[in-house]
This record gives sequence, structure tokens and C-alpha cells, in this order.
Amino acid sequence: MLDRAVSSLDDSINAELERAQVRDATHFAYPIYLRAMTTRRKNLKATIIALSEGLAPVDQAKNGLFVPVHAQQLVPDFNGTNLGRSPNPG
Repeated sequence: MLDRAVSSLDDSINAELERAQVRDATHFAYPIYLRAMTTRRKNLKATIIALSEGLAPVDQAKNGLFVPVHAQQLVPDFNGTNLGRSPNPG
């Protein structure tokens, strides 16, 4: 769904660039509408990346590659019972 929004923005930006007299985004006369659409496209792409990275653990869990926190190895305490999690190596 977000990919379609990015594609639509690309089309709109390209169409607007054809009509624009100034194509340099750093120029003071560059259309504000183009700046806004370009920023929106950039933000949507960042959102897509963030969401796909956030969903990676879910996909890994489905494939059996993800180890949930509660399944980590427990460290025995002095009495020989498993009470604490093993320390993270990082």
C-alpha cells in the first residue's frame, strides 16, 4: 500500500517537474509543491524501511529463527535453581 503511494508521488513529481520552470531544488524559485512531495516521498520510503525492519523479527519467528526472550538459557543461582537469565554478550 505504501509502495503505491510512493509510486503515485513519483508520477506526480515527474509530471510537476515537466511543468516547472526551475528544476534545481536548491533554487529559491523551485516550486514549494515539489519540495513538499519530495519530502513526503522520502518520509514514506523511510517508513517502509522502518516497518520492514520491524517486521523482520516476526518473519524470523514464523521461520523458527527467532529466539524469544523467555526461551533464553537460564543461569543457575548458588542453590542450583535457574532464576536468572544469562548475561547478554554485548
